[in-house]
Amino acid sequence: MEDMSDSLQSLVDRAAFLSAEVQQRFGAVIAEREFEIDFSSAPRLRFTGDQPIDFRPHMLGTAVSRPGEKSWHWAWDNVNEFPEQVVALSARAREHGSAHGVAELIDAELPLEPEDLPLALTLASKALTGAWAHYPVAAGGGTTVWVLIDDERLALGEPELKPVVKALASGITGLEVSDHRTALASYAQLRGLRTAPLPDGGVRILCADGSADVTFDEQERIASCQAHQTLEGEAAEQFAQVGAVTGTAIFGGAAAGLPAPVEAAPEERAPVTDAPVDEPAAAEPAPATAPTPTAAPAASDEASPAEAVAPTGEQAAAEEPAAQEPAAEQPAPSAAAPQAPAEPAAADDQPATDDQPEPAAATPDEPAAPQGTERPQKEKKGLLRRLFGR
Repeated sequence: MEDMSDSLQSLVDRAAFLSAEVQQRFGAVIAEREFEIDFSSAPRLRFTGDQPIDFRPHMLGTAVSRPGEKSWHWAWDNVNEFPEQVVALSARAREHGSAHGVAELIDAELPLEPEDLPLALTLASKALTGAWAHYPVAAGGGTTVWVLIDDERLALGEPELKPVVKALASGITGLEVSDHRTALASYAQLRGLRTAPLPDGGVRILCADGSADVTFDEQERIASCQAHQTLEGEAAEQFAQVGAVTGTAIFGGAAAGLPAPVEAAPEERAPVTDAPVDEPAAAEPAPATAPTPTAAPAASDEASPAEAVAPTGEQAAAEEPAAQEPAAEQPAPSAAAPQAPAEPAAADDQPATDDQPEPAAATPDEPAAPQGTERPQKEKKGLLRRLFGR
């Protein structure tokens, strides 16, 4: 990401690996389910099935990619007047940007340069908000709405070797991580990983079911990740010596201080769209034809950590966490909504690109315009303008 500021890049580095592992978890939870999304004052992202699962979606922004128009629009610039319960979390990115001079976080609309900017902004926002899952919703007309999800049910248990190695592989192949060593240190702190230094300057990751020796090249990029599926010898001694480590990441607390969901009368509720949840596709969201965005992440393919992972520092971006990067056209957000960075994919011999849920197409039913006073000073954007009027 050559055009990304150092400040934004540091946030991406901080979030990349944990985001990748959480996307694996999220994809496994929602796999093979259909979904419905509701952006009313009681926002809800429901994955249907015998036992439906509901999450609270937080709009982050809208990406538009079509001939003559390629832009990102932040949800906090709420031109379509969505309820505060929907867009309030995105304002934390703007607050940080204002305090630290990060232009990408304070400019309401940005050109899609580079094309994976939505994923970068999503990862940066995860680091700032503590909402570690995302979902890219393909809304049709080249528009993708990026949504953040935070829920204690997505909390990760004790670190296990395969998901950890997969997160590293996915994190460095799904999006360009600038400082691999710092990114790994951040992951260890957030995740609560036990680590030990290696003689050559590398880092050994210690899990109850195995270990992984990570080495770096002269440019501080991860050069290899040799996984061992059993914990024995020196690694076993180090594991016991280091002892338990508590991760700093908290799940289920991102919405603290935000307006609480309020059920509205049926006629006042924002339109609900539904669509089948596809298996996570590592890549950008496919365009869909429908009004309100809805997309679901899919679980990434698993890989055996026994093989050495030798990622190069210049691997192409592709994420989401679990599938996380849209490639379809996408209109600028009116009252924007975001989701879905690419997340780590498992790797046997080499890190695999992380799987990212491919946004599901929304149903073509035309939703009614939300009630509320119009703000003539801001024009509603693209598809959302057609859905909700000027």
